[in-house]
Amino acid sequence: MITILLRTDNRRASFIAAFVTIMISFAAFPAIAKDGAGSSGASYLLLPVGARSIALGETGAALARDPFTWLSNPALLPFAEGSGVGAFHSQWTLDTYYDNVIAKHALNRFVSIGAAFTYLSSPDIPGFDDTGAPTAAVGNSNLQGIVGVGFKPLAGLGAGVNVKYLQERIADYTGRGWAVDVGAAWITGLREIALGAAVQNLGSDITYIAEKEKLPTTFRVGASGALPLPVSPVAVRLAADLVKKRFEDAYGCYGAEIDVRSIVFLRAGYTADANREGDRFSVGGGLKLFDRLMVDYAWTPYGDLGSFHRISIYAH
Repeated sequence: MITILLRTDNRRASFIAAFVTIMISFAAFPAIAKDGAGSSGASYLLLPVGARSIALGETGAALARDPFTWLSNPALLPFAEGSGVGAFHSQWTLDTYYDNVIAKHALNRFVSIGAAFTYLSSPDIPGFDDTGAPTAAVGNSNLQGIVGVGFKPLAGLGAGVNVKYLQERIADYTGRGWAVDVGAAWITGLREIALGAAVQNLGSDITYIAEKEKLPTTFRVGASGALPLPVSPVAVRLAADLVKKRFEDAYGCYGAEIDVRSIVFLRAGYTADANREGDRFSVGGGLKLFDRLMVDYAWTPYGDLGSFHRISIYAH
């Protein structure tokens, strides 16, 4: 048995104790929560953002260095790569594309802010009148605007919140709503081990014409860290999340990354989501240029739906 003794002040100990309590609560929830049968609206909110996260099996609760994962856990905002801007492009089903732009900035060593805009564009839908005769095609699209704030009250400890404006549009009808993400994170400082937990898409029902749909509230808890290796130019990192979406069973996400001199990255992952088409595996890679520009790519096969390509770029 190995015992680790930590010397710390009361304030830090209290914060860590509170964080551990939150983590236990998040970890326990997916195993016991029962939403029952049903379906949620604004399902595009469930689409992952960031090619690194996707290549690592759609993990994101504790990927501290990824500049996009604050969209999954806002507590990671202060720990991502420095202030900068980024863009993400994803091919999706049936000629649907999902695009995202982000910007983040550290106000000081305690507070960081972020902003993001996402847009999902789909092919027009054939239109018909009351008699069944064809009419002009109907356009449809979805978007969300996000403002995030991350706090780092003590070294390695973080909390954060995202506020989202949501909009769904088909023809002349538009549904709107608001949502909030909240999260906590602990970057331990030991072999890059990080723990994170978040609740995504908390909010009131989204109103569409005369109908109301529940948001796809998602609970996520995860960990990441590096393996001890004798070869210093090479690092291997692992990540895992436990995810519980509204009206769905809990499932795990898993990923591994090989880092060569923090310049070239190779990644692979697996998500056990029973609702995911295909074999649920993903692969990808990344390249860091001039120590300021990160380019990441992910490839995910979706069975009969084909293979999808995702790319993200971040400059700081």
